[in-house]
Amino acid sequence: MLARAWGSKRCGTLCGRLYLASLEELADVRVDPLPRVRKVAAREDLLEVLRARFGAVPAGVTECVGIQSDVATLRGLLRKAATADSMEAFEEAMERS
Repeated sequence: MLARAWGSKRCGTLCGRLYLASLEELADVRVDPLPRVRKVAAREDLLEVLRARFGAVPAGVTECVGIQSDVATLRGLLRKAATADSMEAFEEAMERS
């Protein structure tokens, strides 16, 4: 019975779908992870500087940093975090970005 099912058209279709799914997963692995790693690192660096300079980081700031996807913008915010006089000054600078 299993041998008949394996050779059937239905099994071929199912196996084809599984094969296709496997290829799609492999394609995801081939995607260059570096841009994503850079974003994560830039976000973490920014939040670390803010914590080191001002203590607790407001949830709104953490959320805004978390949704920012442009590495250049995150780097600019990092420079502002390093030079801002206060958390409030940083938040104002962040709103202008």
